[in-house]
Amino acid sequence: MVLDPNEVLTDLEVMLRRIVGEDVTLETDLDPRVGLIRADRGQLEQLIMNLVVNAREAMPSGGRLCLRTRASTLADDAAALLEVFEPFFTTKAEGTGLGLATVYGIVQQAGGSMEVSSQPGRGTTFSIRLPVVRLRPEADDPATQRPKAGEETILLVEDEAMVRALARRVLERHGYRVLEAQAPDEARTIFDGPDGAEIDLLLSDVVMPGKSGPELAAELRALRPELNVLFMSGYTGTHLTQQGVLPTTTELLRKPFHPDALVTRIRRILDGRPAPGESLETPLVPQSGV
Repeated sequence: MVLDPNEVLTDLEVMLRRIVGEDVTLETDLDPRVGLIRADRGQLEQLIMNLVVNAREAMPSGGRLCLRTRASTLADDAAALLEVFEPFFTTKAEGTGLGLATVYGIVQQAGGSMEVSSQPGRGTTFSIRLPVVRLRPEADDPATQRPKAGEETILLVEDEAMVRALARRVLERHGYRVLEAQAPDEARTIFDGPDGAEIDLLLSDVVMPGKSGPELAAELRALRPELNVLFMSGYTGTHLTQQGVLPTTTELLRKPFHPDALVTRIRRILDGRPAPGESLETPLVPQSGV
């Protein structure tokens, strides 16, 4: 679809301020001359949030984060640190190394390019260049077609704030009511509360502190056997089943995921439609070239 990047950033600003917290100053500097781009809105939002979360984690004592748009035809002279975009490369003790690889994959799919420069003590700059389009797509352009929406209630359980915020935003945009929990115990409290009877599907991370997603699902299904369940994980289904964490028949969405893949999978589960020949794992972007 055709997007105004300034509009996307403006719509995300309130959520981004919650993510960075009070000790990080978030600034936006949006150039009104910036043109329209052709990209998937959900992917572009995930790209922005991935970068913001990475920046926040790099400033544990606080700092300044600036999101800037510019109309430009010139390339930077800054050297690219390509290693940071490689899958599974991370400097974090518990990181997966998929955040920036996902960002790079999204940029490539949109026909763009990406560079990063960093100076100790002065900060890091990520530069993303996306081609400008002149015309809006026709109404029947496949790029504008979205997955079927819904009106059901979903219990979202995810301990990673960025993933939780993205999933909630995507689901609410498609008409779903979302009850959000950071941990399984909090989810159980919601399920036992006044809104519990309205929950149609449990969307849960697999590995979480204290209790796993499958353990939570077993508890809830003991009370309501017909409850629909979809798990999310950065681990492969093969790994999780071999470790005995998940049964082989479990519905699993691989993280990082495409927003449309999330909505499509949930709609299929709620409609009770089988998916013959479909992989239970749907990655966000192809891993080649990243």
